[in-house]
This record gives sequence, structure tokens and C-alpha cells, in this order.
Amino acid sequence: MENPFKPGSIRHEVFEILKDEEWYCTKCELPAAQAATFKDMKLKGVKFATDDEGHEYKKMYCPICKMIRVFRKIII
Repeated sequence: MENPFKPGSIRHEVFEILKDEEWYCTKCELPAAQAATFKDMKLKGVKFATDDEGHEYKKMYCPICKMIRVFRKIII
């Protein structure tokens, strides 16, 4: 999937980070990782990986901030 967002926008930047299909901490590794960002991404057809309970995020330990945080990952 090509990046559907305007270059220079936060959504474009978030997509560029997530496009390698790895999990990223929404606090430490993604700029402006707010619910609206991910909602807009979904509206453009971006699919998110889910946890075992079907949430479009995963709570994991972040080695950067050393806390349990919400992580996001896209599926291309």
C-alpha cells in the first residue's frame, strides 16, 4: 500500500514509520499518536494488527520508557 497521506503531514509521518509492519510504542516512537490519527488512517484503508482480544493495538513493555504502553502496527 502506498502512503495515502499528504507529505509533510503527521499522518504521512506515522504511516512511514509503521509501514515496516513492526510494533511501535505510541508514546515514544510515534509523533502525535492520538486516536484521531488512527481513525483517519483507518478511513483511508489502513489496516491495524490486533491483539488476542481483537483490539487494534497491543499493550506491551516499552524498552525505551520502561513502561507498559499501547503499541500499534499496520498490516500492508
